[in-house]
Amino acid sequence: MIEKKILFVSDCVTENNGKGVVGSSNLKSISRAYGKENVDIYLVSHFKDLEENSSADLVNKQFLMYQNDSKAYILFESLCLRHFRSTKRVEKKFKQIISDNHYDVIFFDDSYFGNLVRAIKKKSQMRSIVFFHNCRRNLALNWLYNSPLKFLPFYFSTRRQEKLSSRFADKIAVLNDKDSELIKFHYNRNSDAILPVAIDCRRPLKKDIRFISKKLTIGFLGANYHPNVNGISWFISNVLPLLDESVVLLVAGKGMDKVSESLELLNKSQSTVSVSGFVDDLRSWYANIDIVVSPIFEGGGMKVKVAEALSYGKYILLSPDSYHGYTFDVQAGIVCCDEVDFAKEINRVKALGMIDEEAVYQQFNERHSIDAAQRNIRGLID
Repeated sequence: MIEKKILFVSDCVTENNGKGVVGSSNLKSISRAYGKENVDIYLVSHFKDLEENSSADLVNKQFLMYQNDSKAYILFESLCLRHFRSTKRVEKKFKQIISDNHYDVIFFDDSYFGNLVRAIKKKSQMRSIVFFHNCRRNLALNWLYNSPLKFLPFYFSTRRQEKLSSRFADKIAVLNDKDSELIKFHYNRNSDAILPVAIDCRRPLKKDIRFISKKLTIGFLGANYHPNVNGISWFISNVLPLLDESVVLLVAGKGMDKVSESLELLNKSQSTVSVSGFVDDLRSWYANIDIVVSPIFEGGGMKVKVAEALSYGKYILLSPDSYHGYTFDVQAGIVCCDEVDFAKEINRVKALGMIDEEAVYQQFNERHSIDAAQRNIRGLID
C-alpha cells in the first residue's frame, strides 16, 4: 500500500455539536485508514474552542489558527466575500503550511474554505477534496428569509466561498443525495462520493430486548437551534394529543433549558413533558429512553442525533428530512410524514411492548460506524 500524506483542514472536530461530530468522524476515518503519522491538521477556530477541538491523538502535527468571532469581524469579512473561517490570515498561514510540508491530499472539512481550495489549484500539484456538511448556500438562503438585513452579507460570502470550492476542488463529497442534488443545481458540479454520518460505537455489544414499562418514555435530544425547537414544538402541539395513552417525553440538549417553559406550556395533553439542558452522561440518558423521535422539517446535511440514537440501540421515529442520508429497515425505525403517522407508530410500539435494541445496533454498526466510514473514505481518496 502506497502511503499518502494528508492535511485535514477544519474549524470543528469537537463532539459536543452535530458539525463537530461529523468533522471528528471524517478525521478519525482518515487517521485510521492511513495512519496518524501520515495525517496533519490545520484547525481554524475561536480561541475558546481550540482546546475542546484538540485532536493530538489522531494526527502527527497540529497547526492552529486563532480566529476572531466578534460580530464586527464576521460582518467585515462577509462584506469582503470571505467567510470568517477563510480570511486572508487563514489563507496566508495555509500557504506557509503547504509550502513547508509535502502533502499528497488536502481534505477540506467544509465548503466555505473556497479561498484555500483555489490557492492549491493555482500554486500546487496537491489534490484537493472538499467535504460539504450541507449546501451552505441553501442554508444561508433560509436564514436570509428569516432575517434579511442580518444575513445578507453572510449569504453572499457563503455563496462565493462555496462556489470556489465547487469550481476548484479535484473531488467533492457530500452527506446525502439531497445535498448532492442541491450542489448540482447551484454549481453544476456532480458529487464524487457520498459519505454518510458515522460515529464511534456507543453501546456495548450485547443481545438486548427492551421491554417497555407501563408508561412509554420518548426522547428528543438536540441543541437550542431553531430547526430543533420548531420540530419538537410541533411534536408537542400536534402529536401528543393524538396518543391513545399518556407518555413521558424527555427533551434535552445544549441550551434547551432556556426554552423549557415555552415548550412545556405547549403541552395540552395528559402526557408529561420534561425539558433539560446539556446532557453530561449520554449513556445514562439513553438508558431511560424507550424510543427516540426526530421531527425535524428544515435544515440540510444529515441529523447526527439519528446516528447517535441508533448507536445506543434506540428505535427511532423520524421525519423525511431527518431520514436524508440514512439507510435502515423497519427494525431500526420508521419515517413519519405527519402527526397521524407519528401517533400511529407510537401507539403500535406501546402495544407491542418490546424493542429489539440489538437489531437496531447491528444496523448502525454495518452502515454508520467508523469502520464503515473508513471503507468509504478510502474509496474517495485512493
